[in-house]
Parts: sequence; C-alpha cells; structure tokens
Amino acid sequence: MPVAVTGSLSLRMIAAGGFDVGQTCALTNAGDAYCWGNNERGQLGLGTSDVAAHAAPAPVSGGLTFTVLTAGLGRHTCALTATGAAYCWGENSFGALGEGSSTDRPVPTPVSGEVDFAQVMAGGFIGHTCGLTGSGAAHCWGDNEVGQVGDGSTTDRLEPVAVAGGHAFTRLDAGFRHTCGRASTGTVYCWGSNGAGQLGNDSNSPSAVPAKVVGQP
Repeated sequence: MPVAVTGSLSLRMIAAGGFDVGQTCALTNAGDAYCWGNNERGQLGLGTSDVAAHAAPAPVSGGLTFTVLTAGLGRHTCALTATGAAYCWGENSFGALGEGSSTDRPVPTPVSGEVDFAQVMAGGFIGHTCGLTGSGAAHCWGDNEVGQVGDGSTTDRLEPVAVAGGHAFTRLDAGFRHTCGRASTGTVYCWGSNGAGQLGNDSNSPSAVPAKVVGQP
C-alpha cells in the first residue's frame, strides 16, 4: 500500500526509473533535485557510486536547479535547467549521458552540443536519451543497437545527434529500446526495437528512422 516518502519536502515533479533495482528522483517547488533508491552506477547524483540502499531522499550534488526531470530504465537520470541546458548522471556505458564518453558520472554533467531543450526523456535497457528543442527538433543519444536513437544507423552515440526525417515533434517518449514521437501534424512516429510490434508499423522489424504508426491519415 502507499507509504509516505520520508521527510517534509514539498515535491512538484517525480520520476521513477531503473530496471529491477531502480532509483526515484523528484524536484521541489524551488527546482532542487532529490533522489533515493539504488545508486550502484551513480544514478542518484550524490557524488559517489555505492551499492547501499538509499531509503530516504538525498540532495543531488552540484547545487543546480531544474525544471524537468526524467529517470531512465538504464540506471541514469537527466534534467533540464530553466534555460534548457541538459544535465545527466549515472550509468554511461553506451553514452546515455551524452557528454562524449562512456564513463559513469555520479554528479550532474552537462550534455554536449550546447543544444537547448524543452523536453528530455531517459529510457532504455542499457540507456538511451532523447531531447526535444523548443522548435520541435528531436535529438537522441546513447545505446543504438536497434536504432532507438533514430539517426538511420545502429552506432551508439556518445553525444546528441539529430533524429532523421526532419519532423517537428511536440512530444517524445523513450521506452525500453524504442522511442516514439508525436509530430506537430498530430502524426505519431516510432523507431528502434520492434520484436513485439511496438513501433506500430505493421511489422516486427526494427527501424533506425522514424516509422509512421499505421492507421493514421
């Protein structure tokens, strides 16, 4: 049954991530980030990595304030500042943090490329992340084995790359190993893993570029 989170924090946004030993993160009304749960790969952003269970909210290192927060299945966390600067922390084996390396980061680390984002979404089994600019341009990075980055390749990307197709999106969502977006026209596109038909394009084959979900105008 539901139990109250420890402490007296007033929280306005919460994100639950992780595969089976997950992390949870939240933002206060002032934009301060707190995380709790598993920290094996530094996904709590506390400055260190450890296998202890952090059963109460702890402040994320760095003193930054955020407006948006997302927690991925691949044991990483990302957030946006008020100016749209993206920061990520945690597991980075395949570049899910987008800072140009494959080294885990236990503190918020700026995403490379100096792109300002309006949305960010962390997903992935072993980590990919996507962001959306204010004009609707989609960029993704990280694990790309089945095309979930959407740039037309299956090469892992350590920094943000533009999603193919030139679509202007209003919303993105990153799943286990696939990504979907709603274009400004209202049309939904998906890309990446498709073994269970999750791309909705009447196929079971993966797609490394946005594929239109069938049944739409």
